[in-house]
Amino acid sequence: MSSVPPPDTDRDSVPPVRLGGTGQTEVWRVRRGGRDEVVKRAPLEQANSEALALSLLAGTGVAPALIAATPGQVISEFVAGTSRPARSWAPRDAETLGALLARTHTVEVGAGLSWPGAGRGPTVSVASIGTALGPGVLPFVRRAAALVSVSDSAPAACLHGDPWSGNVVWTPRGPVLVDWEFARTGDPAEDLAYLAAMDELAPDVLEQVLAGYGADAGVARRVARWRPLMALWCAAWFSIRGPARSARLVAHATRVIGPAERA
Repeated sequence: MSSVPPPDTDRDSVPPVRLGGTGQTEVWRVRRGGRDEVVKRAPLEQANSEALALSLLAGTGVAPALIAATPGQVISEFVAGTSRPARSWAPRDAETLGALLARTHTVEVGAGLSWPGAGRGPTVSVASIGTALGPGVLPFVRRAAALVSVSDSAPAACLHGDPWSGNVVWTPRGPVLVDWEFARTGDPAEDLAYLAAMDELAPDVLEQVLAGYGADAGVARRVARWRPLMALWCAAWFSIRGPARSARLVAHATRVIGPAERA
């Protein structure tokens, strides 16, 4: 993918600013038409998912406003705010973030929606996780996957797909979720478990998130069961991008799988 900044910024503005990205994505802050915008270049499927999610979420306040989309590129509003690591969250922060995810999960996705991973049950490949983490971990991955019961899943909802502290922008009006390229449908507990796994939330912080979400005992049970698998899924992604983080996530899965089995 090209590393050339988006070309059509305002002449009198500051140059485009690279905000981030991975090996396959680039994210830029540009100024056009007197306003700040975010231009993301991503693989076609991911760009389509993000554009669709932003269009569905228009007016909800949980995501940036979509400005335009072309194949492989999404342009959205720039959300001014700060990032807060989970370890710095006050109880009110955790509750507010839980409420934000609850609002996300109540968005009507429509019967014709087709996102990667649409439907119920595990949306991750046990074999692919085992391949990434090594054959010695595969039995553990299977054990984590076995905790997730399709019959126990909630109706499929709109998921962010990558909700962790790094994708939350805290504004004066409250938090906003950014980076919707992995948006899809699935069990709402997946998003909550992903957040708990990626940020390795302490039990009291997770309780605060679930309180803000309005989670009942059934949701809390499903989150506990999803959490080890989400941690291993994230570990697989980091296996070639950050081995130390990958190992830490595997260790996290090991710690939480016992309580999940009892949930």
